[in-house]
Amino acid sequence: ILIVSVFQTFTLKYFLWYYLPKGQSIAVFDKQELKNIKRFATGMLGISFTAVLLTQIDKVILSKILSLEQFGYYSIACSLGLLIYQIIGPITQSYFPKFTSLISLIKTEELKNTYHQASQLVSVLVLPATFILFFFSKELIFIWSKDLNFTENTWLITSIYAFGTGMNGLMNIPYVLTLSYGWTKLAFYQNIIFLIIMAPLTFFLALNYGAIGGAISWATINTLYFLVTPTLIHNKYLKGEVVNWYWNDSLKPLIASFIVVLIAKNYLELTDLNSFKQTILIVIIGCISVFSSLLFADNLKKIILHKMIKS
Repeated sequence: ILIVSVFQTFTLKYFLWYYLPKGQSIAVFDKQELKNIKRFATGMLGISFTAVLLTQIDKVILSKILSLEQFGYYSIACSLGLLIYQIIGPITQSYFPKFTSLISLIKTEELKNTYHQASQLVSVLVLPATFILFFFSKELIFIWSKDLNFTENTWLITSIYAFGTGMNGLMNIPYVLTLSYGWTKLAFYQNIIFLIIMAPLTFFLALNYGAIGGAISWATINTLYFLVTPTLIHNKYLKGEVVNWYWNDSLKPLIASFIVVLIAKNYLELTDLNSFKQTILIVIIGCISVFSSLLFADNLKKIILHKMIKS
């Protein structure tokens, strides 16, 4: 990972210099530029360090409690539950510079619209994936592994872990908003508090429920994150938008997606179908869930309809 990161850094440096307009003056290294971002960079370092601890503390604790075999199942299940991040990453990376630009230009109304659009986009894409993994992890894992024993030892952990990851995913746009304003204190101190809560919680739950306890701890912390942090963020930035974010950006798409996948889980019988047909049916359920969520994502729906009419 380190080698890839170094290679990526130098590649970006080369292309940046290549495409920058050529000036008359000679480029020199300015230490003052580093000093200007020292506070933000230090905050980001603290956030990154504590975030790594948050995602790994359960594994550290469970490695001491579970057998090697059960810990192996847990690690794989966690990796499957974290696949949802593959959807979130590109979205947050694309909106971060947009937020920063609007903040610097003091375009508050446009920032609000873009913020809600981004939040709804995350909800429409992340929530269906979350509920598909939550309700159909057993079927999906068996289709992938063809191993009944492996499936039985991982599907429930994957379901619970995926739910926690989905709750965390909903918070990515509010988190990016705080970074766009250069506010790193909240995320850092919040991670510290969650670490203090998560460590004993994971230990207690793991002793009582084994590997599933670790997944419950992850889901609990991220549900708490979803319930508490948005109010703190919106009290400082975009005041008055917290209810809008909860109801229009998060809960309406969540309810729509949840109902679709729940109905499919309860009324569709997949056990009699072969793996290919099961996969196709689950994909169709996911697409219907995305469409249902989109129907209740007003900001995002308006933009899509506007572009369709324009084209």
